Amino acid sequence: MIAQIDTSHILAVGDLVAGDVETLPLPDRDRVSFVEFSDVTEELIHHLDPGLVISFLMSRSFDCLDLALQLQAIGFHGKYRVMAPEITNPKVIKSEISAQAPGVDFDIVTGLETL
Repeated sequence: MIAQIDTSHILAVGDLVAGDVETLPLPDRDRVSFVEFSDVTEELIHHLDPGLVISFLMSRSFDCLDLALQLQAIGFHGKYRVMAPEITNPKVIKSEISAQAPGVDFDIVTGLETL
């Protein structure tokens, strides 16, 4: 659930744009920073200290496993949520992320009804 997550700062990674974020029930959209995958570094995470990272399941230059592995490697302790409104079997992806990036609090948002 995104609405109950500490959203003191939100990091939107990859192909997400402001219009995508507008559809989510976030308490403060002014606290969203949009960055590319290559910008997700330990320094950025330390500077912004996001409580939430969001991305699409797949973007032009990375997928959610790439980002989960990067977040784990740099010591991110917040939550990572993937927007995937038309996914048929989210359990498979959750299982893969859990196996390869066990230190990441990961979930898939399939629609507003799940928030």
